[in-house]
Formats: sequence, C-alpha cells, structure tokens
Amino acid sequence: MIPTDMQWNALLQRHATVTVTLDDRKITGDLYNVTDEQVILIVQDKEGLFEVLNRADVRDMSW
Repeated sequence: MIPTDMQWNALLQRHATVTVTLDDRKITGDLYNVTDEQVILIVQDKEGLFEVLNRADVRDMSW
C-alpha cells in the first residue's frame, strides 16, 4: 500500500520502521524524511546509514 499524505506525516513523526518495495529490491529502515520527490530511510546495516529513494519508484510499503 502506498501511504496517503496524512499517513506519510504520521509515520514520519514517529520515525516508523517501514519496508519499501521497489522494482528490484526491498529496503527496511526507519523513516527519516519525506519530500515530494524522495523518501529517506535510516538503514542500520548500510555503511552510509542513509538510503535515499525516488518517491516515484516506490511500488509498495508496509509498516
């Protein structure tokens, strides 16, 4: 399910742990920020810590 703007805001306020599905992979992390174009996750196992995703590429998301 792709969140509505209201759901994005509620998830962002709690820095919820989400799983984002793209065409080629799934990424689980804590929601750090959302803009009209990007979704930014904090990913604990990633060397750079942040994963910046194109919001248009998000196919599904669970929380």
